[in-house]
Amino acid sequence: KNAPGVVFTWSKEDDYRLSEIMKKYKNPKDWSPIAQEHARGKSAKECHDRWVRYLKPGVRKGQWQDHEDAIVVEAVTTSTEQPFTRWSDLAQRLPGRVGKQIRDRWVNHLNPHINHMQFSREDDLLLWGGHKKLGKRWVEISTAYFNSSRSENHIKNRWYSASFKKFISHEFGPDAYSGDKSGKDKKGSSSPTKKSKPASTKSATAVGAT
Repeated sequence: KNAPGVVFTWSKEDDYRLSEIMKKYKNPKDWSPIAQEHARGKSAKECHDRWVRYLKPGVRKGQWQDHEDAIVVEAVTTSTEQPFTRWSDLAQRLPGRVGKQIRDRWVNHLNPHINHMQFSREDDLLLWGGHKKLGKRWVEISTAYFNSSRSENHIKNRWYSASFKKFISHEFGPDAYSGDKSGKDKKGSSSPTKKSKPASTKSATAVGAT
């Protein structure tokens, strides 16, 4: 697996290999075999998201235009369905964009309720507590601990940042931050202690009479 902090980085070689593999597939449901064949430390979800959002032919990449943002904002804010979930339907109004791209654009950039300010000490402590309970379920942490005012991307990136690790080290000790091993005991810490054997005593009848 890639080390924490670079797990979401894709190289040109990674992209090329995934593109070559996808020539054999059409709308796969299970991405586990693809991730296994890719064999470069990426999960099935990471391979799926990379293909759908960036590499799939016809998908528009790069900077969003003002008119695209306006369509997204208008569609989401005027919809009677809240929270809005019809991202694939909205993609039909944005040629070259896919539902996941549009959702990411709204959640991470356009949603007026998202707090883009630097994480405060209180925010970091909330993230620490949320991760201890929920692990890397960033969406649930956003909802339960930040009232959806921080996007899952902001939360995830903050967790893996060097400054957050430094903060946790200062607050809880140098070994507190455990990255992907959060919630698991250290090796050997759960080993049961050996029971002490009762001291052997000689039977009174075995003691010779004087």
